[in-house]
Amino acid sequence: MTALSDEELVAKFRELGGKPQGTPYADALFQRHYSRVALWCYRVAGDRERATDLAQEVFVKAWAHLEHFRADSKFSTWLFMIARNHCFNALKSQERRAEDA
Repeated sequence: MTALSDEELVAKFRELGGKPQGTPYADALFQRHYSRVALWCYRVAGDRERATDLAQEVFVKAWAHLEHFRADSKFSTWLFMIARNHCFNALKSQERRAEDA
């Protein structure tokens, strides 16, 4: 599995119907990128537990929208754009809720 590129893992993942549960390809992508995504989320959120939740949500979004990955860029670039957008949107939502309280 480690010899395959991210893009090859995505292609294999798609061949199986794009369901992440129990697929070695999704697991390999998750293991390859989770720590860096979680670290990025931590830098944005400033809280370890919140960062863990955000990172998991990023991967849920990535698996749900994998059919939109066109390989115009690297998988990691696409994944980090999801992370960036998701984290910033979550923080904005949190700020709005705090203002309303």
